[in-house]
Amino acid sequence: SYSEASATFVRVEKDETAPKIISVEPQGEEAAASGVITVTFSEKMGTAGTITLDGQELTVVQNKENKEVFTAAYEDLEWGREYTVVISGFKDVAGNEMSEAETFTFKTVEKKSYSVTVENGTAYDESGKPVNFAVSGEKLTVKAGDAPEGKHFDKWEIVFGEFALESVDK
Repeated sequence: SYSEASATFVRVEKDETAPKIISVEPQGEEAAASGVITVTFSEKMGTAGTITLDGQELTVVQNKENKEVFTAAYEDLEWGREYTVVISGFKDVAGNEMSEAETFTFKTVEKKSYSVTVENGTAYDESGKPVNFAVSGEKLTVKAGDAPEGKHFDKWEIVFGEFALESVDK
C-alpha cells in the first residue's frame, strides 16, 4: 500500500557578501578619556574579530540583542590626543569575513579645570583633600555641612554648570 506524501521546497540563496561596517563611535574630537568603542555592521555577525586602539588589542563583546553590534571598552587615555582604532577579522553568520581591516580615529577632549563652590558644605578630591576646583574626568566627593537648627539635609541642587551626580539625596 502507498501513502500520499507532499513536500515543499524552498530555494535558499547562499550569503557570499562580506559584512561592512556602517558606524563606529566615538569619532571626532569630543571622546571621553574612558569609554566604549561601538562598531555596527551591515548584517548579523557570527564571529568577533579584533579591535585595536593604538596597537593595543581590546576585549570585544557582541551585543546579545543586536547581533550587528560589538563593543570594546577602553580607559585612562591621555587628554587631548588622537587615537587610531583598527577593526579587522569579523565574520557574519554565514562565515564571510570583512574584506579588509578598517581604520578610524578619534580625539579625546582637552583636560579642563573648573571652579567648584559648595554652599554649606565641602568638596573633596579622591585623596580626601578639600578643593575649590575640579579637573575634567576626576571624581569629587561633596559633603553637606551641618544643617541649621530645626532643618535637615534634603538633596543637592546644581545651581550653575553641568556635571553628573551619583546621588542627589546623599
